[in-house]
Amino acid sequence: MKIKLIILFIFVCIFSSCTTFRNDWGSYNPENIHDEDLVVLYVWRYITISKIDGEDVNWGKKFDQNSLVKIPPGVHTFIVSYNSHDSYTMFPVIVTAKFEKGNTYIMRYSYTKINNSPAMEFNIYLYNENIIGEKITFNSNDNKLNSFDVTLRYTQYILSPQGDSVGNSIKLENENYILIFNPGLIYKLTDKETNITTEGRAGYEINILSRNSKVYLYEVDLNEMSKEDFLNTDYKDMSQIVLIPIECSATEVKYRYEKPLELSGSEITFSITEMEK
Repeated sequence: MKIKLIILFIFVCIFSSCTTFRNDWGSYNPENIHDEDLVVLYVWRYITISKIDGEDVNWGKKFDQNSLVKIPPGVHTFIVSYNSHDSYTMFPVIVTAKFEKGNTYIMRYSYTKINNSPAMEFNIYLYNENIIGEKITFNSNDNKLNSFDVTLRYTQYILSPQGDSVGNSIKLENENYILIFNPGLIYKLTDKETNITTEGRAGYEINILSRNSKVYLYEVDLNEMSKEDFLNTDYKDMSQIVLIPIECSATEVKYRYEKPLELSGSEITFSITEMEK
């Protein structure tokens, strides 16, 4: 009879939602609310969380274990990654969701495909009574949240290739314009209709924590203004063109104009090509 009970217990654990969360990350409670008001977030193994709401936490040292952490109710944004040795995320992923008092939640991963390439997708679900319920992760197309994701993608696909360690140029093109970003904070903008090319210095304001990204194009004679001189000027006010990235992928970027004023609020989309040096 005892053997039958043991077999039955094993069967129930395998074929139910029975999951062991052995690694306790403690609590994230910056406002010191009562412990009973915190919500529990369970996290599948191989997921590490480096930030919550811009604060460094580095949860996931025992990344091969399922884990749990207590957090306050409300909207929270996590920077997460995945590493099982066999597969891993190349860049951090942003996950944002709204948590309500009295519920428990679980963060899970799944495999998906983007442009026919395998990718990891992370989502948070209700997890009351160890039953996986409704997905609560915010849609990445929500404007306030999308700006956070766009900042990382813009850095990955447009800014990083221009860095000193890579030194490539980025060519943005649509039916009307060609915009090239060269290393050294240099840009060239060609109007296809008039065949007129202007050039100058390009400045960037990339702030992941404030979810604020802007591109500044200051038309100037490159021989008269070095990169160092440009960075010491008030180029944010002087730039004739200011663009806000609002969507970005490996192949396409969409901006919203802030300047010139006559184009403020309008949008422009370019294809992206990385030109190796």
